[in-house]
Amino acid sequence: MGQYRHGDPLSRPENVRSKQTTKVMKKSSYEIFKKAVPLFLIILAAIGVFLGGSAAFFYFSGHNEFIAGLEAGESRIVEREATAIRHEFDNVIDDIRFLAGLNELRLFLDTGDPHLLKGVQNEFMHMANLKQKYDQIRCLDETGMEVVRINNLDGRAVAVPEDRLQNKGRRYYFISAIDLDEGHIYMSPMDLNVEHDIIETPLKPVIRFALPLFDSVGHKKGIVMINYNASGMLDRIATSGENSLGDVALLNHHGYWLLGPEKDREWGFMYPGLGQETFSRDFPKEWKRLRESSMSQFTSKNGLYTAAVINPITEDRISRYSIAPGHISAEVEPSLFFWVLVSHVPGKIIKADTRKLIFEILAGSSALLIFMLGGGAHLAVAITRRREYQAQLVEWALYDTLTGLANRKLFFDRLCAGMSMAKRHKRRLALLYIDLDGFKAVNDTYGHEAGDALLVQVGKRLTGMVRQSDTVARLGGDEFAVILAEIEHTGAASGVGRKIVGELSRPFKLERATVTIGASIGVAVYPDHATSEDALVQGADEAMYVSKEKGKNRCTSADQVKS
Repeated sequence: MGQYRHGDPLSRPENVRSKQTTKVMKKSSYEIFKKAVPLFLIILAAIGVFLGGSAAFFYFSGHNEFIAGLEAGESRIVEREATAIRHEFDNVIDDIRFLAGLNELRLFLDTGDPHLLKGVQNEFMHMANLKQKYDQIRCLDETGMEVVRINNLDGRAVAVPEDRLQNKGRRYYFISAIDLDEGHIYMSPMDLNVEHDIIETPLKPVIRFALPLFDSVGHKKGIVMINYNASGMLDRIATSGENSLGDVALLNHHGYWLLGPEKDREWGFMYPGLGQETFSRDFPKEWKRLRESSMSQFTSKNGLYTAAVINPITEDRISRYSIAPGHISAEVEPSLFFWVLVSHVPGKIIKADTRKLIFEILAGSSALLIFMLGGGAHLAVAITRRREYQAQLVEWALYDTLTGLANRKLFFDRLCAGMSMAKRHKRRLALLYIDLDGFKAVNDTYGHEAGDALLVQVGKRLTGMVRQSDTVARLGGDEFAVILAEIEHTGAASGVGRKIVGELSRPFKLERATVTIGASIGVAVYPDHATSEDALVQGADEAMYVSKEKGKNRCTSADQVKS
C-alpha cells in the first residue's frame, strides 16, 4: 500500500509538494526509529525477563499447588477407605464370635437335638436381617454338611430348606477352618462365590469367616461361617473413586484386580483365561514399590500412585482373635495375606493439567505482550506451530503410519546403533527378516481394509513376542524385520524365529472372516554370519528366500544358506 500506481492523485503535479512533505516526514520517523532500536531492544529484553520470570513463577507455584492438592486428595481417599475396610473386618469378627456363643447353638452342640436348630435358625435370620452385608450365615457339621443356612435374597433373610442344604466338605475354606483349634478364627481371601462348583452370576465377591465349634466337653462338632458380601465394600471404593482424578483399584497379594478400571480383567485368578491379567505383570516396578510400606505415594512414568496395604491378619488381630489365614491353592502366610488399595492418576491427566496451566500462563503472557509489543504473540504462536509440525514430521519419518512400528529408516538406524553396541560389548545381535505367506490372497479376497487390519494384528503379535529392548519394524508391504538386541547364541535367534512362525500360523480374526497365513523367516547373527550392516541384511534376506524355496512357513538361518 506504500507504493503509488500510475494515475493516483498524488502523482499529479499539484500534489508534488504534498509528496515531498510526506517523504520528509517518513524519513524523519525512520531515523527516529533507528535511533530508538537499541533502547527498544533493552526494553524488549527487560520485558522478556519480566514475562519469563513471571511465567516461571506462576507455572511452578501453580504446578506445585496442583500436585500437592492432588497428592493430598488421593491420600485422603485411600486412607479413608482403608480405615473403613479394617473396621469392617473387626465388626464381622465380633459378629461371628457372637453367633458361636449363642445359647441355642451351644445346646444343640451338646445334645444334637435337631429340634433345637429352629432356634439357631431364628437367631441366624435375625443377624442376617440386621446385617445386610452378610450373604450367607451357616452352621456346618464336622463333615462339611450344612445344618443351618440363611441366604440373603434381595435384602431379605431366607432359611434354606433341609432338602436343599449342601455338603461343603471339599471346599478349601471348610478344610482350613475345621482344622483350627478352639477360639481360632478362619478368614479366607476374597474370591467369587461358587455354588454347585459353578461361579455364581451375577458375580458375588465374598470373604468367608469361620469359627470351629466345640461341645462342652471339647469335641469338635463343626463350624459356624459367615459369607461377607464384599460387593458393598467394593461399590463404596468405586464410589470414592468418583472423587479421584484417576482410578481406584483393589488388588490381592498376587496383584490380581479385585476391583479395577477394566471389569473384564477383574478376578483373573478365578478364570483360567485371565491367569496372567495382573497389575503386577503390567506394572512390575510400581507393584514392588506399592508393597514396600503400609502407606505409600510416588510418581513414576505411568503417573501418580497412592496406596495402602491392608493386612487383615495383623499382629493386633492375631493376638485378639487368633485369626488363621485361608488359602486358594496353598496356605498363605499371614505376612503375604494382604490387599493393596491403590489410586492411580495416569500421567496423561497430570500432563493435561500441566498443558492447561501452561496454556493459561501463555494466554496471560500473550495478552500482556500484545498490549506492550503488538505482534509478538503471533510470532510465538507461529514458532510453536512450526515446532509441533516439525515434531510431527519426525514421527512420520520414523514410524509406519499403519502399524505404528518402526519404519525402514528407523530400522536401519537402530540396526546400525545395535551393531555398534554389540561390537563394543562383544555381544551377539540377531536380525530376522520376515515375509508373510498368503497375505496377497487375503488382500485380494477380502479387500485392502482387511489386509491392513491383518498387518496391524501381525505387528501386535510380533511386538508381543520380543523384549522391550528389541525392535520390530515394517519394511514395506508384507515384509517385517526384528532386531534382537542381545542373544546368547545363534540357535536362540532361530528359536525365536520358529516361535514367530508358529505364532503367525495361528488364525487371525478379521471383521469379515477368520484367515490363516504363514511366514518365511531368514535369520542372520552378528558377528557369526556377518560383521557389516549390509552383509547382515543380505544374509537374513537370502535365508528368508531359502525358507520360501523350501516350502514357506519356516525359519532358515544364514549358515544353512551357505551349506
